[in-house]
Amino acid sequence: MAPVLKHFSKIVLLARNAQRLEQEKRQVEEAAQEIGREVGVTALPTDLANFDHLRASLQAIEKLGEVSTVFFNAAWIKPSDVLTTTVEEIEEDFRVSTLALYITAQWALPELLEASRPRPSFIVTSSHLPEQPLPFLLSLIHIGCVKIAGSVSVQEKNLNPNNIAKEIVQFYEREEEQWGADLVLEP
Repeated sequence: MAPVLKHFSKIVLLARNAQRLEQEKRQVEEAAQEIGREVGVTALPTDLANFDHLRASLQAIEKLGEVSTVFFNAAWIKPSDVLTTTVEEIEEDFRVSTLALYITAQWALPELLEASRPRPSFIVTSSHLPEQPLPFLLSLIHIGCVKIAGSVSVQEKNLNPNNIAKEIVQFYEREEEQWGADLVLEP
């Protein structure tokens, strides 16, 4: 934690669980003391799935002073067997990991553009699963993603419907040892 603390004199932590949040606040304060830094730590209990609550917390952060960095590390983790997760659980995960991120970005990017400190940053953590899906599934079923990196048009050399169809068929025909890689179609 010391590398983080050397860059910031104010840190705001948000989490749904107020007890865990207070524990993490104490850990940051203790780490700052250990390296002789004075760091103000504010803890805001916030349910990211409740967008009004999230927006209120973001407004509270604005009142604390200039924002120079946002580190978005939200996740809704509930281990389960494949395809047993309910639609409601997926919706909750989407609210926390995607929609809350979008709301935070809408708020943060204008703030960061105004930052007087060097290197204003918006940093997001993510899972490896989109790039490396669950290996035990890959051994049984070809799971992959076709990523089209541009606009599709009949005038496009690579991103025209006929070429895309051809590439997808080739993707489908891949040998089992090539199943793990996604298909990226560039202009």
